[in-house]
Amino acid sequence: MQIKNLKYQTESFYFAHTTTGIPDDIMFTTHSHNTYEIYLFLQGSGRYVIEGTTYSLAPYSILMMRPSEFHQLFLDGPCNYERITIEFDESCVIRVDPEKRLLDPFNSHPLGVNNIFLPSTTLGSNIRSCFDAIDRSFSYDDYKKELFINLNFFSILMELSKLRNLNVEPEIYGTDDTPTVVRDIITFVNSNI
Repeated sequence: MQIKNLKYQTESFYFAHTTTGIPDDIMFTTHSHNTYEIYLFLQGSGRYVIEGTTYSLAPYSILMMRPSEFHQLFLDGPCNYERITIEFDESCVIRVDPEKRLLDPFNSHPLGVNNIFLPSTTLGSNIRSCFDAIDRSFSYDDYKKELFINLNFFSILMELSKLRNLNVEPEIYGTDDTPTVVRDIITFVNSNI
């Protein structure tokens, strides 16, 4: 059951702020995208597995996944589940950043490693206010909404880059409790795609 559902989509960009009341487990299968993804966890209790690494989630945790990075959410018990998801392809960034430096926080680490920033890490940054501004933009006319979404999206990318460039590493690197055979299969698939 959807409680909140704000969506904005173009050919190269997708934004959704969604609250789901007690979702079914079937909603959360292991998957990947052909796009980059920024995921802001807002409400619920659970963990996220990215390429076999498990990250515990707290409200305002931010996850970053690059294209083809497999991930899956596991919720702990019945609860409302609220999140903001931004998916975008490289072309969305190239128009502003031809050198693709804003993608470094996604691409500068091995698959499944350092994918999370915890709330205490992002507290001093402007990331939360950028997400809030995108949410507020849904009350504006289409032109102003698109302008606010784009400006704040690039501000989010800049903040993620600043955090990574300041050597602010995630406080929790995740745990790899994946069986060895599964880890070997993931490594083989990633090496041969």
